[in-house]
Amino acid sequence: MMLTAERLREIMDYDPASGVFTRRVAMRCAPAGVVIAGTPDGGYLAATIERRKYRLHRLAWLYVNGEWPAEHIDHINGDRADNRIANLRAATCAENCRNRGANRNNRLGLKGVSAPLPSGRYRARIRVDRREIYIGLFDTAREAHAAYASAARVLHGDFARAA
Repeated sequence: MMLTAERLREIMDYDPASGVFTRRVAMRCAPAGVVIAGTPDGGYLAATIERRKYRLHRLAWLYVNGEWPAEHIDHINGDRADNRIANLRAATCAENCRNRGANRNNRLGLKGVSAPLPSGRYRARIRVDRREIYIGLFDTAREAHAAYASAARVLHGDFARAA
């Protein structure tokens, strides 16, 4: 059975300003009043409630809004451990992906910019609705990244993340 907002509020307190959960009742090996720090789970924080693991950002949404999110929950600032309600927003899968940082294997560390071509120029590209859009070739990686960031603001709106 899925956890309800009512049951969550019976067993936990949530501080929307800090994003911290606290136990209201003793459960298994933790007494009441203990802060739930969360255990790492794929970069997010999670807690086990009634033998089921939940990610804390989804619990925060349930606690405040009274219902499970329809799809994804996006961390606006990109910090997966920051579960303040002001940092959380409902998102589609595509919107959530737009707010990601540069991939770990990105040697330049600049989102939307490819390593230099044989010509020494840098290519800027962006993805929108599963389509790749070519932005252009630039003399420096910074110029290519600036072009990407500008396109992201236009094409991704509030979910644009250049870094």
